[in-house]
Amino acid sequence: MKHIAGYVFVFLCMLPACGVKNQDNIYWNTIENANKPHVRAFWLGNRVDEENLSEFNQDIYDAGFGGVEFFNLSDIYDTDRPRIPYLSDEWVELMRFTLEDLKEKGLHGDLNLSTGWNLGGKWIPRELSASLLDIEKIPLNTSSINLAINSSEKILSILVVDENNKRIVLDVNEIREGELSRLKAEDNWTLYIASLKEGIQKMRFPVPGEDGYTMDYLDEQAIKLHLSQYSQQLKELFNENLVRGVFNDSWEVTLNWTDKLFDEFYGQKHYRLEKYLPELSGNGNRDTIRRVFMDYRDVVAEMLIENYAVPFAEWTKANNLQLRNQVSATPGDELSVHFLSDIAEADVGGSEEWLFANNFRYRPEHFLPRT
Repeated sequence: MKHIAGYVFVFLCMLPACGVKNQDNIYWNTIENANKPHVRAFWLGNRVDEENLSEFNQDIYDAGFGGVEFFNLSDIYDTDRPRIPYLSDEWVELMRFTLEDLKEKGLHGDLNLSTGWNLGGKWIPRELSASLLDIEKIPLNTSSINLAINSSEKILSILVVDENNKRIVLDVNEIREGELSRLKAEDNWTLYIASLKEGIQKMRFPVPGEDGYTMDYLDEQAIKLHLSQYSQQLKELFNENLVRGVFNDSWEVTLNWTDKLFDEFYGQKHYRLEKYLPELSGNGNRDTIRRVFMDYRDVVAEMLIENYAVPFAEWTKANNLQLRNQVSATPGDELSVHFLSDIAEADVGGSEEWLFANNFRYRPEHFLPRT
């Protein structure tokens, strides 16, 4: 394989010379900022001032870079400088100074719309936070079902399975004062309780004072609420074309469920997932488990596109911004997410041997007409 790679390399190196009589006639397009590498700068709140920002921008310009993406991260603690609250008027004016300085130098200025990793913050309520589905399996051999329910979790569905695999979905509204009393149980009955664990993940390395929940990427209300904070605070910067684009950094979110997923699943797949809680928790016929999980993942991928990626892309266009998405580790279809982006993202995930294959997933933007 090493020999083959060597031959391919030599062949490719020879291609540019084939059929070229005069190297001086080769035409090169004018190099623009978009052709140059861009850098990320961590914006550390209480270490930021106009003098240092101006010096940093000059260094970027002198080094030949095309622009900067500013990423708000946890402050430096070993300083007596006063902290500048995130998205405050003072913060916005300092960002304006920075972006205007970049624009005067002919450089791009991009923003990551979060404080720390993932999207979210103190404005995300618990009910719109990233959540997990928990399925509890309880064997029953008593004369009746009279079971205490954990009131701290939101019960989504309750399924009873008898020894002949007959399945009965109970009405969660029949839970009274934290107890379920519904049926006379026979031997070898099993109860499956599906509940929603909200508030699973907080923002990682947020700016002090801005700690909050990571948002639910499967609920359209969450992304709209999140983006509304920036529409309000950064509207003037957007209108003045000081910000070229925005960036979603990471999909590494502890999330596998959202409140409306059961209904969405039925709408797409036309059967009730509530009756397959055993398979969804890995119990039962192996082939059925695979089919259920395939359908579940398909629905999650579709919800991610429709409830997160599309609204985000529409918001950027409405604000005259360009969008860049990092999609490695997303549960959605990576090509579909990239087709919604304006700028190709070169990030790759996984081990080194997948580097070549990963590059195919990040190229859709190159094949679409862009302005």
